[in-house]
Amino acid sequence: MLVLALALLLGLAAFLAAAALTVAVMAALAATGWAPAAVGVSVVAFQLLALLVAVASRFLRRRKAAVVLIASGVLLAVVELALPLGRAFPTTPQDVTALWTLGAILASAALPTLLVVIVAGSVRGLLGPPPSEAPRWRLLRIEAGGALLGLVASVLLASFAGADSLRNLWEVGAYVLAAAAVVAGVFEVRSRRGDVGTETPPDPRPISKALRLDSLFLALAPAALLLGVLAYAAPLVPSVPFLWGLALLTYLAGWLVASSPGVRRLLHRPAFLVLPVTTLVVVGMLAVKPDWPLWELLLPQLLNLLVASIVCADVLAERRARSNDPGAITLLVAAGAAAGGVLVVFVAPHLFTSFAEYPVAIALVALARRAPEGDEHAAFSPGMDVALPLGLGLLLFFFSRGLNRWATTYSSGDLDVVTDLVFVLGALLALSVRRWPVRFGVAVTVVVLVVSLPLGAQLPVLFANRSFFAVDRVTADPVAGAHTLLSDGVVFGEQNTRKNPMAILGYESRSGPAGQIFATPAARNAQRVAVLGLRTGSLACYGSESQTWSFDERDPAIVSAAEDPELFTFLRDCPPSATVRLGMERQSLARAPDHSFGVIVVRAGNGPQPDPRLYTSEAMKLYVSKLAPGGVLSFDVTLGALDLQQHVADAALTAGATCYARQDLEPSVPRLLAGVFPSSWIACSHGSPDSLGQIPSDPRWHRLGEHALDAWTDGHIDVAGAMRLGALP
Repeated sequence: MLVLALALLLGLAAFLAAAALTVAVMAALAATGWAPAAVGVSVVAFQLLALLVAVASRFLRRRKAAVVLIASGVLLAVVELALPLGRAFPTTPQDVTALWTLGAILASAALPTLLVVIVAGSVRGLLGPPPSEAPRWRLLRIEAGGALLGLVASVLLASFAGADSLRNLWEVGAYVLAAAAVVAGVFEVRSRRGDVGTETPPDPRPISKALRLDSLFLALAPAALLLGVLAYAAPLVPSVPFLWGLALLTYLAGWLVASSPGVRRLLHRPAFLVLPVTTLVVVGMLAVKPDWPLWELLLPQLLNLLVASIVCADVLAERRARSNDPGAITLLVAAGAAAGGVLVVFVAPHLFTSFAEYPVAIALVALARRAPEGDEHAAFSPGMDVALPLGLGLLLFFFSRGLNRWATTYSSGDLDVVTDLVFVLGALLALSVRRWPVRFGVAVTVVVLVVSLPLGAQLPVLFANRSFFAVDRVTADPVAGAHTLLSDGVVFGEQNTRKNPMAILGYESRSGPAGQIFATPAARNAQRVAVLGLRTGSLACYGSESQTWSFDERDPAIVSAAEDPELFTFLRDCPPSATVRLGMERQSLARAPDHSFGVIVVRAGNGPQPDPRLYTSEAMKLYVSKLAPGGVLSFDVTLGALDLQQHVADAALTAGATCYARQDLEPSVPRLLAGVFPSSWIACSHGSPDSLGQIPSDPRWHRLGEHALDAWTDGHIDVAGAMRLGALP
């Protein structure tokens, strides 16, 4: 009976540990403006905590485990009372970095989460060394299943009920776990069972260095792939809990399969055979870049992650089962997973100015593929397994360069055909050696390198930088004389440096909705204008010399590009006096005097990554409090996969504002040739609609219906319900 109770306690601890991860992610997203990188940093923080517990659990024995269980239960209750998980997040600094986010997550979530994980480790210590393999694997299944259920429940709660409901679930569970831990520890202390180690005695023959390194690599590769998938999805979809939770579930599902010997033996060989296909499909998508809907882009990545997790976790689980020191394998798994996360989240952004870590992670997984035991192709031959695919890769490289030259010289630059041919040939070469795991891994690595090489004439890159928020670059078109700002591959704006450099192009053109907003009496008479989101700074050209403009921008790379006159001259040459403040836009605006701005412009967060906290009831009340009497509140909601119009109107109603929207999604051909981009804007007035001028009577604008009860709040943001799942990235 006691064993059953301890097993249930172990499952509850695993459930709460997964829920704690979701709470930490939601808190990090709120503090960083829903920056996608916050999800990866949160995962790495928990990987580091798991590594710490894996090290500590090597020294736990039964009697010590009982004392630790009691102490951790008491401390968990005290900590949750004094420092609730996710509620004590530090104030966001001006320049947000991955290291600051990691420190903030650890400061606000490490202690309660660590205590929960220590409870789980102590319970494993109390259960002692099982007399056979079957009970050991049952415990692993309970722990893995609890973590999976905890992640599912917490992600669904965060997606549809909000972060506040999720934290309430955690608090109730934490107190229940604390009480159960104390009771279980007291029962164990009063028992007379001997002091036995948590694991079976170690094999006197040490695990070889080669096996240790290989086990470390097998844990590193799928962890790096998980973070790589999140990096791949960052420019495509907002950081919706359902989507990043699905990636985590897919990763954990592989470990759940590995915790069951029967299922593991059943699925390992099919996964081993399928992995080459899923790998090459993903490589092909990276090379060809198809214009598919979001789900069609993401599903192959998730399938490849699932298969890779099964393949790697199965091998590690088999090694753990056969080892007389399974704790050593567990420690290596925790260290490898943490190393993979650190490499992708902290090291890669300093090495690459693109999301190159994802192709690297795909190659690592291909190299981590291990043949089933007894397979005739498992033997390693340096000449055949390394030299042969490298030689074929060299031929593929010369073939791609030859095709590239032919396409640019004789085929009017039809580079899509070149890309397709190079990938198909590379995929065929890799598939031809799929039965030899090492040979296939090297072949995939070579194919990834070749298809990643640029084809055709590339526009000169004047500026490239990767911040915590995005990959930003400025390109130059020597023919048209245009400088273009891109964030995560999405055009943010451009300037014609030769012909009429003061012309407002892109989403803010004078013939579009933005032009009408700044032609209103409120905009013309405004003394001060606030813009949340800098981009190129072209909006400043709507101002006059008598006005003062302030731009708030979270991305330091965007600030550097817009303020550099060698790239864009709007801030220097446009009439109004303009200042740029680095920091979270809403936080910066809160420090401004009340009723001081005649116009407030809110951009859709970080390009394709909208910040939903800019569109909550609390945000709208802040905007209205900073708006001068008769002022105009406007929103550029063009970019991203969220349909924000209705949510803006609902939140605006709670602040007493009325909103109108115009979608200029199909500009005429002459306007497109003149540099006008499709755009979607919202204009709101607080009080009389007279401040909007002709907008309410213009048939191109329509009033948005309001439903105050459906408005987002800071504690309840249903981002999943606003997603356009069929939209193109």
